[in-house]
Amino acid sequence: MKYYYTLWDINKDSIPDLVIASSRSADTTRMIDATYGVRVASYDGKKLIKSEDLTTSSDSYATLYFNKNHDGIVTLAPIRYDATSDGDIPWAKTIYRLNKHHKFTTSSETVEHPLGSDGVVQGSDELSKVVMPSFISISDMRGVDALVNNEKNSQKVREHNKNVQDWIEKGYQVYTGTIKTLSKEEAKNLPGADKDDTTGFPDTYDDNARFTVLLLDNPSSVTVANGFMDCALRPTITFANKVAVLISDSNDGTNNNFKQYEGKRITIATKPNGIMYHGGDLPYGQPSVSSDDIHVVK
Repeated sequence: MKYYYTLWDINKDSIPDLVIASSRSADTTRMIDATYGVRVASYDGKKLIKSEDLTTSSDSYATLYFNKNHDGIVTLAPIRYDATSDGDIPWAKTIYRLNKHHKFTTSSETVEHPLGSDGVVQGSDELSKVVMPSFISISDMRGVDALVNNEKNSQKVREHNKNVQDWIEKGYQVYTGTIKTLSKEEAKNLPGADKDDTTGFPDTYDDNARFTVLLLDNPSSVTVANGFMDCALRPTITFANKVAVLISDSNDGTNNNFKQYEGKRITIATKPNGIMYHGGDLPYGQPSVSSDDIHVVK
């Protein structure tokens, strides 16, 4: 069993809740193919209150999100494995909300057309209704420390933290780390990344290739576009314990935008369906995103 946490207000009281998720996945780097067990610890202004345990889904392909406007926990899962005649795969959507007794109430529905409208089908664009704060290992308390010490920060840092919050609430994923250009050997041997003999993909890169990456401050979950068949029709997938985000067009000579940040610590925001995952990319097992889909957060 692996445990991860994030800090997010899920009950509209303007106080971040400690949301702890457990994953029974056989693959310890993934937070999918798992039944999520969730526990929430909330502060009511006087004392810390622990919620009941919540098993959010028995569906092995359900992905955990948060409702926008701090209105509960959401899971989305495909109901079938091939598209309907309308060209969509229906999703099961469940929202879990904490009541005043710190018990979860549940509402569920089947969303027949969960994607955006395409001029033919009127879709509900479910991914635009959720947010995806990053989960980190329960053994890494830097997220809690940052929250506790926020008031001790300078005005500039507090403004930056507020900007990060605003980007997340708009549905973006936000990551902080240091930009570094890696050689092929450095990318293949990046600490925390997969090893080349575990991926099953051939090495197709030139020995002189270079890879610009954001080395994350701490291993973090990343939500990526689904890689299954009919991937564009399915909810996104969350992977745990990623250590870097590859700027995917940095090794083909087309993107020089991030060379100006070489060696600098920056924060980026990107839409969840802009982040991709392919086991053969270098560094192995790390997600990638095009520079066109990145905003640098001030």
